[in-house]
Amino acid sequence: MIISHTVNVDGKRRVYLGAQSSIETWLEPKSDGKAWSVRYATNGCSYLDTQAIAAAVIAQMHQLADALRVTPHELDGVPFDTIADMHTTSNTRDRRIPSPQRDMIETGFMVTPPGVARTKNDFSAPDFHKYHTKGRSRGRKG
Repeated sequence: MIISHTVNVDGKRRVYLGAQSSIETWLEPKSDGKAWSVRYATNGCSYLDTQAIAAAVIAQMHQLADALRVTPHELDGVPFDTIADMHTTSNTRDRRIPSPQRDMIETGFMVTPPGVARTKNDFSAPDFHKYHTKGRSRGRKG
């Protein structure tokens, strides 16, 4: 299972479960920093009904329990940081990766290993405009 610890520009943390698919599932820490809640969102082209979505999220939680070597009933007792420490260091190794989009970097969550602090500068990328004008992300040779 791919586990991606992420942070946004405000320092808010999430742990995404699995790879990108029609259902995105993530965990968010509660205010005590130990407990967490499960969230999910479907992409715009998902044709799944609510029962199929619930079944998929439950299946991911079972995979997480297996990865942690706990029963599904014990899963909610596992601290958020323990799950975050299972961060997959390279979930894009030998895979196609999307090109960065300037309009997303300042509003999205960036994959960040636990314990690594990001500054606000990490979320603003003046070099993205230069990168895109070279045509690399649009298939043109520059």
